[in-house]
Amino acid sequence: MTASATVPRILVVDDDEAIRDLIRRILESHHYNVLTSGDGAAALEATRVGMMQPGGTIDLVLTDIDLPGMDGYALGRQLALTWPALPVIYMSGTTNGLAGRTALGSWEKFIAKPFSADDLLPKLHLALRPAAGAGDESRSETGSGPAALSRETVAAATEAARTAVAYLGEEARWALLQKWLEQEPAGQRRAGKRSLELEVLRSIVSPRVRDREWDKVVREHRPGRWADELRQANALGCMHPEPTLRQNN
Repeated sequence: MTASATVPRILVVDDDEAIRDLIRRILESHHYNVLTSGDGAAALEATRVGMMQPGGTIDLVLTDIDLPGMDGYALGRQLALTWPALPVIYMSGTTNGLAGRTALGSWEKFIAKPFSADDLLPKLHLALRPAAGAGDESRSETGSGPAALSRETVAAATEAARTAVAYLGEEARWALLQKWLEQEPAGQRRAGKRSLELEVLRSIVSPRVRDREWDKVVREHRPGRWADELRQANALGCMHPEPTLRQNN
């Protein structure tokens, strides 16, 4: 998921209209584009519509956990099925909401109510940073760029990629690889360059596809079949182990 080229768009989900309005005003005052929903079903539809708009996207979802019907955790799981790389931050001020927080694995993905702008904004910035970095300073040429990046940038990109695939099955991982490939600028793909996040995802999903094979598929095959072709190349690579040096007798 890449942050939009201009203003990041955030979907705020809360069944309390006053809280939705307060968060919206906070975010708009800091130059975010804000959409709001009052329940999980409406949030799913708003995300679908937002993602389908020409040139549009949803860059992050900020959702309450204690929603009527579909709760925030269920919403997050549903969003991940279609948009695995979409960042989600959960919020709650109840004991019930707090009880499931440890399953998120990181405080960066959760904020306790009540909170201030100073509490919220750093979490948003952190969640959006890996996606934004994939479009600028974290662009790297194969085999050279990552070494020149800061340790923090590499760690952030690695964490983003590993988090994106942590709970995905085989099919979903290849679908995510296809999606991230499509998000790479055409000029980068033609030049054989990849964002750091995509390079990490590639190493997880298609470890047996060499640079030359990868670049050939991306340049010469139809965009809609990239994942299929890379998957085939990876399977062939698994059938032919790396050659080993034979010792002379």
